Amino acid sequence: MNRFIQSQSQHYPVQVLCQTLGVNRSRYYDWRKPTTKAPAKETDNRNIKFNNTQQIEDIFNLHLLRYSSRRLVSEMKGRKINVSRDFVRKVLIKNQIKPIQPHSFSFLLRATDSLYTIGYSPNLLLDRPSPTGTNQVWVSAITYLLLTKGKWLYLAVWVDLCRAAGAVKAYCAWRTTCAMS
Repeated sequence: MNRFIQSQSQHYPVQVLCQTLGVNRSRYYDWRKPTTKAPAKETDNRNIKFNNTQQIEDIFNLHLLRYSSRRLVSEMKGRKINVSRDFVRKVLIKNQIKPIQPHSFSFLLRATDSLYTIGYSPNLLLDRPSPTGTNQVWVSAITYLLLTKGKWLYLAVWVDLCRAAGAVKAYCAWRTTCAMS
């Protein structure tokens, strides 16, 4: 039917031909449009999204599971790959990837001074003068480090306060272990 309309469109208006033959005009014009390779474009988009997803996962793993969507987008733009933050978020959620937020820590050279009401240790260094020689006051701290595959490593550090106050080497001793014992 569409070919007939096309052949007769030189002699009669398309509107009249479509009305007479009971054909939708928009359907006829859709038929006349050159066939585009939309499925190929869709496939290309899928391939691009798959490659971007792979790169997002690679960058995420490269930076030890620490990068969130904002930093991943920045890294992708640095590699000349344009992705939106929303796309990166969806990739992270779909693949159940959650970045590890590092805890900021600093070694404070003081004894425990917590706000707990039961079982806390008072700060015994508040009433003492600063140490004048080595081996007078030692302080320690314990922290944990996240390793790959969800394993933990515990780090204990002992510091001589006299050395920490201005000597060459502040951290005097440390030890790592897989258990808190």
